[in-house]
Amino acid sequence: MAVIMPGDALVMKGYGFHKNLMDPLRFNKHCNYCRLVVQFNTREGWSGRLYDKSLKSQFEVVSNNLQVVLDGLMDEERKYRK
Repeated sequence: MAVIMPGDALVMKGYGFHKNLMDPLRFNKHCNYCRLVVQFNTREGWSGRLYDKSLKSQFEVVSNNLQVVLDGLMDEERKYRK
């Protein structure tokens, strides 16, 4: 079972994510070429998705560890940017 650690929100802000006002367990990051969404679910843990400009999901990663999700999304964002 996954849990939220006290410093997770600060880690997300460090990566440029902003808290979603409608859902406090979801964080968004908007770029010129894509949109990144990270959310927490008690059953699955942390999940991250990369959407292109047409909001079609291009990449998804799920893990109990937030750092694994963030690293996967940042690597995929770098590939998508090129």
